[in-house]
Amino acid sequence: PLGIMLGIECVAALHDAGERLRFPIEIYAFGDEEGSRFPLAMLTSRAVAGTLDAVPRDFDAYRQARHPGAFAYLEAHIEQGPVLEADGLALGTVTGIAAQRRFGIKVGGRAGHAGTTAMTLRRDALAAAAAMILTAEQEALAAGGDRVATVGTVTAGPGAANVVPGAAIFTLDVRAARDADCAALADSIIDRFGQIAAVRGVTLSVDALHSLPASPCDPQLMTLMDGALAGEGLRVRRLVSGAGHDAMILSALCPTAMLFIRCREGISHNPAESLLPEDADLAARTMLRFIKSLEDIHRA
Repeated sequence: PLGIMLGIECVAALHDAGERLRFPIEIYAFGDEEGSRFPLAMLTSRAVAGTLDAVPRDFDAYRQARHPGAFAYLEAHIEQGPVLEADGLALGTVTGIAAQRRFGIKVGGRAGHAGTTAMTLRRDALAAAAAMILTAEQEALAAGGDRVATVGTVTAGPGAANVVPGAAIFTLDVRAARDADCAALADSIIDRFGQIAAVRGVTLSVDALHSLPASPCDPQLMTLMDGALAGEGLRVRRLVSGAGHDAMILSALCPTAMLFIRCREGISHNPAESLLPEDADLAARTMLRFIKSLEDIHRA
């Protein structure tokens, strides 16, 4: 709710000062960005952006929320990373949102008794999956830069302490600032998975679950955000977002901008997530400066 509350504070400040801009301001509280409730991430922002037509599901009611058009979209969010804190900065201008690819990986082996199946005769699906997971880490480290790869879930069957696993399932999440880098890393990792499967005598199935292209923020809006930061006496710092945000969906509707706010130790999606109240106050003032500066480029 941080971004929502900051937006409300900005509108309240304009109202209290009796200021009227040449354009209306709408504040959206998007729901289920993570795709936790429904099997589609960023469902409500997709509805507003009018991109649900590309989704093969019955979302007729949601499609009625499509926005007829907007001049610009601004989103404020904690960084969800350690860069700003490490640099001693409260805020930063986001240059864009990284490309994302997510896969479901299934490894098939042969279950057997843990005590009677010789090590040299095993087709252990979980051991093969473990080798693949380490390889994903190694490939991402070798690629370097902003490229990352994550295995977030792992399950094995049949799931008994005295049985060699005959099946293993895990997810692979690959991200990079550029589409080509994301695709290249994903292809490299999956190619290595195939090599491991062949050596270990297991089967491999790869399902593409999710793919989003990189979403750069609007250059003109980034310049205005830089100016707003400088106007508050802050050093300008630009950084890419490795996490997905509704802004990447809204880019199909209008130019987008994002403001990052530092969070303690970069912790996110965790009860220990926190930020300083003075940073939130500074973010509100910076956003207000940014919103006012939009009048300079708005076409009435």
